[in-house]
Order: sequence, then structure tokens, then C-alpha cells
Amino acid sequence: KARRSKCQNNLKQLYYAISAYRDDHSEQYPSSLDDLHDEYLDDLEVFKCSSSANPVPAAPGGGDYELKTGLSPATKSTDALVEDKDGNHPDGVNVLRVGGQVVFQPNGEI
Repeated sequence: KARRSKCQNNLKQLYYAISAYRDDHSEQYPSSLDDLHDEYLDDLEVFKCSSSANPVPAAPGGGDYELKTGLSPATKSTDALVEDKDGNHPDGVNVLRVGGQVVFQPNGEI
């Protein structure tokens, strides 16, 4: 549960970075997590899920999280924005919603 909580904190940090990006880019979402690196998030550890066996990525796009594409300013706040890549947690995935909520979805409820 501690690793799951750390992962959820990483997703919250991604939410703040995406919000800042949107403020600077006419409410448009980034096309990839790589768009956030350096200017909005300089710590690559944020892109690594603590439950994953993968090392800290060399670039955000190679990390343990997946940015959903095709989002617009009209996207519902309950839609997924970023989530764990498959296999980070054995019993489900953490999901960051457009509205900023981070929830854990157990396997079978996805």
C-alpha cells in the first residue's frame, strides 16, 4: 500500500505539471509526458512507479505512466488523464482523472 500511495503522489505531481502546461498553452493538453520534462517537472523519479521493477527512465515517455491522448478542454473531469502502465501493481492500476482525482481501480473494475 505504501508503494501504491507513492505512485498516487507521482500522479498528483503530474496533474500539477499538466495544469501548468495547460495554463501556458491555451488550455491544450500536452501531446506526451515528454512535453512536461525540464520546464514543468525536472525530476525523472516522478515518472517511475515505486511498484515497478523498471529503473528511473531516461525520459518521461519511457516511464511507468501513460498519458491519454485526444483530450480537449471539453473533456469530462471523470475521464482518465494518466494511468499506470499494465503490470505496475499486481492487483490494479492507479488512475489520474482530468479533474485531478487519483483513484485505484482494482483488476476487474477497469
